[in-house]
Amino acid sequence: MRIIFAGSPDFSVPVLKSLHENHSVCLVITQPDRPSGRGKKLTACEVKQCALKLGLKVHQPESINNEHSRQLIREQNADIMIVAAYGQIIPLDILQMTKLHAWNIHASILPRWRGASPIEHAILHADKMTGISIMKMERGMDTGPVIHSETIEVGIMNRIQLTKALSQLAVPAILNGIDSIIENKNLSVQDDKEVTYAPKIKKDSFRIDWLLTAEQILCKILAFHPYCYFEYKGHTIRILDCEVVDINNVPGSVVVADQNKLIIAANQQAILIKELQLSGKKAISWKSFYNGHPDLFTVKDA
Repeated sequence: MRIIFAGSPDFSVPVLKSLHENHSVCLVITQPDRPSGRGKKLTACEVKQCALKLGLKVHQPESINNEHSRQLIREQNADIMIVAAYGQIIPLDILQMTKLHAWNIHASILPRWRGASPIEHAILHADKMTGISIMKMERGMDTGPVIHSETIEVGIMNRIQLTKALSQLAVPAILNGIDSIIENKNLSVQDDKEVTYAPKIKKDSFRIDWLLTAEQILCKILAFHPYCYFEYKGHTIRILDCEVVDINNVPGSVVVADQNKLIIAANQQAILIKELQLSGKKAISWKSFYNGHPDLFTVKDA
């Protein structure tokens, strides 16, 4: 199969490698190099770096919606286009240019969690299962019929861990999906009654509200790892690792703050904080944090 691949972040790299090993990738479409780091040096995204190592042809339009991109895609005479977290809306006429259309690798079991942040929302809402859907692309966002899907247990994985797991799951999912497309297997039309949406995450979502239950706070910390924070005595503090404990007190109050543990009450139960990070500092265990700041958290000040 001659494949045009469109993708950008690290999530998409295992799929690109697998498609290269099992098929013929004739063109990789990815985002332009962007300023990165303190020096704002132009840096290629992970997919471009991988494509260059594999010796593949790379196209990086600022917008794919132009005649040059259309002509380049036509010239490839490709069988299929595979899209995995590309980062741009692809016009319908481009989606239809390859012989077998364009297909998206979506990180949820559609129609649950259509949209930009399906991984975060699966964790945030305590879903037991999620997975990868191979979907025929249409004009609407994630509305197309599904040819193949594979599932995985969410467990207590955080955002980074689940993203990596789904990135690996996407490899067999797309290979099996391509086989099903070639065999012209039946498509599964999404049930509009089961649709849920996963909009882009906003930064104000990262602030911890102690009026939530401890279970809700835990899901939030896992879903937005490592960005969730609270403010205490003028400090902005991120929680990187924690667990729920069966203690009840005034929400937001410090229940225990000794060398062994820090426990802060939620609306129901409480959060035992294992790893945290002051703004601008390195992440450290609670015990190490306490040794450096023994008087910051005190029960009497709660």
